[in-house]
Amino acid sequence: MAYRTKVNGVEVFGDNNYPYGWIDFIKSQSIEVDEEGRYEGNIKDIEGAIDVIEKSIMLREEEARERAAECDARLRRMGCEEEKIDPLVIMTLGNKSIFDFRYVFDNKKKHPKKNLTFELMDLYKHAYIFDSCHFIEACGDSIKWIWMAEKEDMGYILKPGETVHICAG
Repeated sequence: MAYRTKVNGVEVFGDNNYPYGWIDFIKSQSIEVDEEGRYEGNIKDIEGAIDVIEKSIMLREEEARERAAECDARLRRMGCEEEKIDPLVIMTLGNKSIFDFRYVFDNKKKHPKKNLTFELMDLYKHAYIFDSCHFIEACGDSIKWIWMAEKEDMGYILKPGETVHICAG
């Protein structure tokens, strides 16, 4: 069975995937999670959900940078100069950063007939860095963007009388 997380009926996070710390967050919302990781309920803490997702994104970035450093060291040990290696090979061996999409531009320059918009939409749909955006989109009109003085930043809250339904399984 494929594991899918849905927010208001919209799949987020991709198949068999969810952010680090997500299950603990779900439990903090008084939602029971069974032994297979399935759950269903309403979440109230929108900023808490976004915080967990953003922390997961940053952790994945740290992991990507560690892999990149290991990859760079391997390449140097093999006597390779990174500048002479195809960027797509480097992306496969060890991402420099999950925030670095230069390879899309480089690939478009090499293959001008490729559809740039398709590549960008594919990134938007599947790249971890957009998980919080997908979550917010799935919440739809149930949430609103406000200034949060305690954070000294903008944030999201539930609109009065609204709910955000979440399930996985």
